[in-house]
Amino acid sequence: MARDCLIVAYATIVAMWPVLLTIILSAEPSGAIAYTAVSQTEQCVYVLDLASGETTRIGTGKGDGAPRWSPDGSRLAFETRTDKGTAIYVVRADGSEGRLIDHAQAVNQSPRWSPDGRNIAYATGAVPTQRIAVFDLETNTETLWGSEQSGLMRPVWISGTGLLDRLISTEAPVGRSIAQLFIDRPSDAEGLLAIGFTGGAKNRSTDLFVVTPDETLPFPAWALPSQGTYAEWAVEPARRNRGMAFESNDGGDREVFVLTSEGVYDVSNHRAADWNPVWSPDAKWVAFESFRSGRRGIYRVHRGTNRVFPIAVSNDADNWSPDWSPDGQWLIFVSNRRGPESLYLTDYQGDQPPERFVIEGSAPCLAPAWRPRTRSKAARP
Repeated sequence: MARDCLIVAYATIVAMWPVLLTIILSAEPSGAIAYTAVSQTEQCVYVLDLASGETTRIGTGKGDGAPRWSPDGSRLAFETRTDKGTAIYVVRADGSEGRLIDHAQAVNQSPRWSPDGRNIAYATGAVPTQRIAVFDLETNTETLWGSEQSGLMRPVWISGTGLLDRLISTEAPVGRSIAQLFIDRPSDAEGLLAIGFTGGAKNRSTDLFVVTPDETLPFPAWALPSQGTYAEWAVEPARRNRGMAFESNDGGDREVFVLTSEGVYDVSNHRAADWNPVWSPDAKWVAFESFRSGRRGIYRVHRGTNRVFPIAVSNDADNWSPDWSPDGQWLIFVSNRRGPESLYLTDYQGDQPPERFVIEGSAPCLAPAWRPRTRSKAARP
């Protein structure tokens, strides 16, 4: 009898699975969205609560840049203007405890949180001689990374040797390689990936670099699409060190490449420009922007099959700046389909009508960032 009941229960679940899956995937999006609102008098970061629809002003309003959530979702960091230049501002999600962190240079941009939330990396100094700095929030100290290397920008964190272990190849050059650089460090050591200028003033280009407190190393040729004087931009590691995505003009135009333990692949592969790779939480998909439809649109590509699917594409409007929900089922993005730039939602398959707007008004809303799941109630502000 018990066995028969189990068989019936199993058959029922199998029969209902398409319905259950539809219910799961059609669940309402939840959480909070940070974004930058631009008006005639200010540019300020806000946080929108999706459940209540309420917004909280958390920025200074003095030219705030794109917000970045801490890994536990309790704080945000973004660049903002000051009387002396641009500084990094750190604030809790409810707008409390906001402060400018101390800098030696007047220009500071592109903040990114370390995986443990204790440090913030950013580019400091004027272009093209800027360097990478790391600010320790516990000791309130700023440290320059990468020895004396200048011309570095857009740092992103990697932790441990997991990602780099997967990138190490038997064809890696003998000598002071990236592999040796991290093998010599503790297993929980943190490092940075960054974009850096190469060449002189008349033939300047950009390339990928690994940055530690003591050294800066260029990516070896075996870790790039092909040898040559190509420019790379916007490197983004996947969660749990499952690979990384970056942009390159290798192939003739701007493309999105993915680097894994199996090699490096052009996953967008189109004659139109493709850029701004954003990993899904499960690291199976990369959302990106492209002009392949004639207008700026958002697509997703599977990292394993290289199959590309549209997410938000329109013949009479532009769509850009995608970010994934923590469960990977939704994307928030910017569109001008109704006039000023506004925030819109769609599911990851693009089936939900993108006309479902989140914030729409007379002032442009830009750079949305979905709050990550908090690890515990104590982490909430």
